[in-house]
Amino acid sequence: MKKFIKIGLIVGCLFVIAGIGIATAAFALGTSPKRIAWRLEQLSRWERQADWDWYGTAGAIEQTLDAAAPGEQGPKTVPADPAFAEPLPEQADGAGNFEAAYPAVSVLEVRQNGGNVEVYVVEGQTEMTIRGENADFTHVNYEETDRFHKVKIRAYAGESYQIFIPTAWVLDKLSVEISSGNFSGDNIKAREAEYQTESNMGTIVAVQSAGDILEIDCAGGSIEWSCAGSMPPLVEAECERGVVSLALPGELSLETIGYLLECEYGTIELLDAGRFTGLDEKAFNPPQRTVFLELSAEDNGEIYIMQ
Repeated sequence: MKKFIKIGLIVGCLFVIAGIGIATAAFALGTSPKRIAWRLEQLSRWERQADWDWYGTAGAIEQTLDAAAPGEQGPKTVPADPAFAEPLPEQADGAGNFEAAYPAVSVLEVRQNGGNVEVYVVEGQTEMTIRGENADFTHVNYEETDRFHKVKIRAYAGESYQIFIPTAWVLDKLSVEISSGNFSGDNIKAREAEYQTESNMGTIVAVQSAGDILEIDCAGGSIEWSCAGSMPPLVEAECERGVVSLALPGELSLETIGYLLECEYGTIELLDAGRFTGLDEKAFNPPQRTVFLELSAEDNGEIYIMQ
């Protein structure tokens, strides 16, 4: 028994040493306790709800999920090519024009390797409508589970998609990832919005009127985001290369904005708080905070916060 206990203690110590080594390497590569906490917050939708309440309700969506995207009637099945899950060609096959309607959508996912995608929020409409020009319908996929109703679009060079969303809808999630091409959105309403560019060939211009969480990741190109309504209480923006511009509502002031700034040879400009470059870090957490910004600029990345 003593031998067994001794072996157990030795093995336990080895695990502890290994954990310390992994944590040390992670922090050396740029991980921070704040960043770890952020990732953990996103593991569960229900856990995030508690976090939204903690960050304040000034920018939180009051509309319930059921009221935001009515799907209780059950969406009709839209034909989708089973081969969609397979790797797609760089250029669209069978390009043409089409229009498709979806009566209930809670998640919209856009992936672009070229092409042009536009999102509009319109009144007097009860379904999400997608119009493709010089596009392949098999690049649009619909997926339904007990948890979500998802539309996925894969856009390629030469393709054009226009997405029309009812004004009463609030998407549970919008995810946009661009390696090349152009994305634009007007009056977007999404509880969680993610915008990402992977090269200097990608451009995103988004105007958002409602949301809870905004996440931006720029590895090149440009991302321009502006608020036309309720400001998301939680914003994370990381820029490795390229330019990120965020326009906040005019009624916000530095006294109500909490922030964590990390410069690693990038540039951050935050309203009247000034310009930060080189290796710099600054945190501010006012008691009356309604918005929290986590900003990170690396290499030649530039982040500009304005009103």
